[in-house]
Amino acid sequence: MKLELAIGAVMHNGKHTIMSGPIDAVMRRSLSYVIIRPGKRKASDIAKLIKNKLILKLDSDISEIYKGKSIDEYLRVLPPGGAEIVDN
Repeated sequence: MKLELAIGAVMHNGKHTIMSGPIDAVMRRSLSYVIIRPGKRKASDIAKLIKNKLILKLDSDISEIYKGKSIDEYLRVLPPGGAEIVDN
């Protein structure tokens, strides 16, 4: 059984935010997403990578919104422990 989770850039109640959840749910609701699984990289490193990957997948006007979000906003949606990014 694979243990994977998606982190996505979403529009919720008129605001751009970051969400995590089951891959199918995040895929349906997000403007872009990244899939992660348990791993050895520190949460802060993974949060920075997720931020960069999401921004690269977004249109330039929307990517500016997510560039302005702090790493803490990305860390908040990560599960505890280490992780790694799954190529998607």
